[in-house]
Amino acid sequence: MDITRDTIDRILELDREATVLDPEGRPYILKGVYEPLQYPMPEAVHLQTLSGLVGFYGYAEQIEDTLVHVRDHQEVALIGASLTGPWRKRAVLAVAALPPLDIMPDGFLPQSEFMLRVQTCFVQNDELGDLLRCVGNLKADAVGTSVDDGVTQTATFRSGVASSAKKEIRSVWDLQPFVTWPELEQPTISYILRLKGREGEEPRVGLFPTSDLGWRNEARSKTVAYLKGHLPEAAVILA
Repeated sequence: MDITRDTIDRILELDREATVLDPEGRPYILKGVYEPLQYPMPEAVHLQTLSGLVGFYGYAEQIEDTLVHVRDHQEVALIGASLTGPWRKRAVLAVAALPPLDIMPDGFLPQSEFMLRVQTCFVQNDELGDLLRCVGNLKADAVGTSVDDGVTQTATFRSGVASSAKKEIRSVWDLQPFVTWPELEQPTISYILRLKGREGEEPRVGLFPTSDLGWRNEARSKTVAYLKGHLPEAAVILA
């Protein structure tokens, strides 16, 4: 087998001890190519509530130049303001992020499943109570005889032991889903209610959020207000 000069050079290169270069305080390892050395950074503390982050801030306050960064309505980070290490990075000291939330799935659900899901996904209030009574009293053949004009739907409701009545169901419902921190009041979001199905079958119910996303800015602002009210006055909060 012929061994070329390139093969020999490659073998010698692999056997060569690594050389560390340190141009401008940024270390590289020289072994065929320049590879930056990974600078160890402390792992961030992971929290799930704003109150937990406030409590941790009491410890982190001993570290100079800390910043609180409100990334969105579901995540806040506590970072060191000073650039550290040869790569001049800011250390992330702690991150408060909400765990996965139980939200309404897209599409239509059977009436019985819908009744269970909305009670776990939304704040219990009068509006939700009206929605539950509305959907809970639908008859099995309600959707087969419903009329939808885009604003209201007409469906058959149970109104007694052996009687029924047709009523209009409004389309827009203002509900408060669990979408931000438990320490805050949940934002109100408008949802469109829709029914469908076949006569003689269990109705299927769908709840769809409108395209207005202003509630996210509202939730972010409330997050900032909560932190300002619970952190020292000198705390720097970015949003």
